Amino acid sequence: MARELPNPEHFKVETTVEVRWSDLDALRHVNNARYLTFCEMANFSWFAKVAPGQELHEVPAYPVLARAECDFVASILYPSTIQVLTRAVRVGSSSLCLEHFLRDAESGKAHALVHLTLVFIDRETHRATPIPEEIRRAIEALDGV
Repeated sequence: MARELPNPEHFKVETTVEVRWSDLDALRHVNNARYLTFCEMANFSWFAKVAPGQELHEVPAYPVLARAECDFVASILYPSTIQVLTRAVRVGSSSLCLEHFLRDAESGKAHALVHLTLVFIDRETHRATPIPEEIRRAIEALDGV
């Protein structure tokens, strides 16, 4: 069952992605795996807002992907410019869920709704660890969760 599409005004982070010819499958739509690649790019834009100046190779705890869900709404064709709107919708002790709304940058036509669960991992132990407090506060300030 498809989810209800969110209101784009509820997102504060937007990443623009130009569809490349190499993103296409044999049927000339964007390959389904590329939707997650677009979201991966958007993750970096979102994290730049909640952890400005922090480099992943330098921090003691970093997020890794634990789960991905994608509701495909409409095919993305070439050429297209896609907006990936990103927000946190749930924050736990060591994990968070990011919601990505993929839509056409010109028309606003919806293409997909993606939910990614990310778990913070301790660099030394490689185990789940609590989300750092400064990041937790920044998430709440940005997305209200």
